[in-house]
Parts: sequence; C-alpha cells; structure tokens
Amino acid sequence: MKRLVGLILFGFMSSSAFSASLNIDFSTRMGAPLSFQGYEGQAGNWNSIGLGSHNLFDLNGVATSVTANVSASNDNGIWGSFAPLLGDNIFDANAWSVDLSGLTNGLYDLIVYAPTNSMVSTGSLDINGLSLPEMGAVGTSYPTMVDGVTHKVLQIEITNSTLSLSGDDQNTSKNYYGLAGIQLAPVASEVPLPAAAWLFGSALLGLGLARRR
Repeated sequence: MKRLVGLILFGFMSSSAFSASLNIDFSTRMGAPLSFQGYEGQAGNWNSIGLGSHNLFDLNGVATSVTANVSASNDNGIWGSFAPLLGDNIFDANAWSVDLSGLTNGLYDLIVYAPTNSMVSTGSLDINGLSLPEMGAVGTSYPTMVDGVTHKVLQIEITNSTLSLSGDDQNTSKNYYGLAGIQLAPVASEVPLPAAAWLFGSALLGLGLARRR
C-alpha cells in the first residue's frame, strides 16, 4: 500500500509542462542534416520550409499540431557561408513575417538565426512584441557564430499559442531583409503538487493501516 501511495504521489510531483521542440530552416535550397545541432544543441529533424503555410514536425520527424505561416517575396536566398542553416534564407526588400500557431503556452528557449548573405540582414526585428536591432549580413567575415550578429538567444513566453516574428527596413543598413532559421525548445517547469493529491495519498495510507489492524 505504501508503495502504491508513493507511486501515485511521485506521478503528481514529476508532472511537467512539455511541448514539442522544433528546428526550422527557412528556404528549401539546403536542408539541414539530422546531426546538425545548432546553437541550442538540438539535433534531429529539421523542417526546411519556404513561403506559405506548413505543418511542422518535431525532432523525431513526428507531426505536431504546430503550423507555420511564412510571408516574404522570395524563399530562394543562398550564400556559401554556414551552410546549410545560415546559408539559405527567405528575404524581402521591405518586410517579412513568420507566425507559428498551435504552440503550448509556456516559457521557451528561442534561437533566431540571421542570413549570412552580405546583402541581407534580419531587418529591425519584432518577436511577440519584443523589439530587437538588425542582425546578420556578415558574408564570410565570421568563421564562427557570434551572438547578436549571426544569431540571437532569447527566452520567450508564449501566452496565446502563437509565436510571431517579423523584420522590416526601419533603421537598417541593407537592401534586403530575411530570416535563416529558428530553434524552439520548451523550458520544463515542475507542476506544484495539488492539495487533492496529498489528501488522496493520505486516505489510501490510512486505509492500509486500518486493514492491518
């Protein structure tokens, strides 16, 4: 009986809020290999997607409830550096946007990857209302990834099942603006043990003691 109570309580205490981790490479010119981990260290399936609406797959290649809607004028951008993730990208002369819907609400690690094409930057970024300066457009000048230049590491709170990213030509230095990829990983958080679980466990334990007597 004690073992049963322990297992029940453990089940409640170890419950965590999880959602699918996602790797996304924007543009279909060069797909990322399964072994490519990116800055997040998150190897597995990469969704290589262009313009329009797409159903997304998790790291194991299993379909999720998440969809991506990608808007730009072109999804055929390419550059030799940092292939296959940063070497291809979507781009536009004015603005681009990416909307992920169907996400589980909660806190996520988000890595945003800028194009390495010397003519393309992210433009001025907006991520769920958070404004960030332009990144990228470094060509082949950087042999390693540099936070704030080739990519940006963030934690973002999803509250309406949606992640919205966009970039435009405001306060920027380039002629084209786009995005190379993102990685999204939920931050696990322990769920507090409900009072009802303690009561239920206590009742079972009391029942066991009563039977012994």
